[in-house]
Amino acid sequence: MKIDESLVQNGIFVLEVPNREDPLLSLYKNKAYDNFYWYPYHSYFYNFQEIENMFGLRARVYRKQRYGIINHLRWILFGKPGNINFNIPILDNIYKYILVKVFKKSDTIVVIGRENARY
Repeated sequence: MKIDESLVQNGIFVLEVPNREDPLLSLYKNKAYDNFYWYPYHSYFYNFQEIENMFGLRARVYRKQRYGIINHLRWILFGKPGNINFNIPILDNIYKYILVKVFKKSDTIVVIGRENARY
């Protein structure tokens, strides 16, 4: 059974999956993060194009960057995540915008769809 076929009338579904094209992997090529990322927390790993192909016109697919510049700097400088990831609102918003819109990279892919919808 397909996801959208199991929804109630006018129902929506939201999926969130890690992006194999995470900036720490694809832009910064961070070795410590590479070892951390591929640990089997998830059964499958996707990139944006694969998810878009999988859902086609039945859903909208978005790139979402959850972690900000402080987290990325900790990985780059120290090779590990921070226990507390501080948010610098304006700087993080600009940083995340550049990653998603300019470089087309993000740590997360979000899929939003409706019952038998076509977008």
